[in-house]
Amino acid sequence: HFSGASGLFSFLLDGEPERFCDALELFLLGVSWGGFESLALPSSVLPEVARGKGVRLDLPRNLVRLSVGLEDPEDLWEDLQRGFAALD
Repeated sequence: HFSGASGLFSFLLDGEPERFCDALELFLLGVSWGGFESLALPSSVLPEVARGKGVRLDLPRNLVRLSVGLEDPEDLWEDLQRGFAALD
């Protein structure tokens, strides 16, 4: 059950997170979570980002982190569907 609101969340895929993220057109690849644009990041990139800050992460290989921005929700939904379709 989801309660409250947040534009930042992660989920696990049944497939390659890099393939999912590469198929996205509106979600940009990025690590900044304070802007207005939607961003996606596969888990394979997160340990490299954290290592530069002296943090060690042990994350599932199939994790994707999303930060949902201010784009039209229907456009973002279509973009996510494009990512999911790339996993088939």
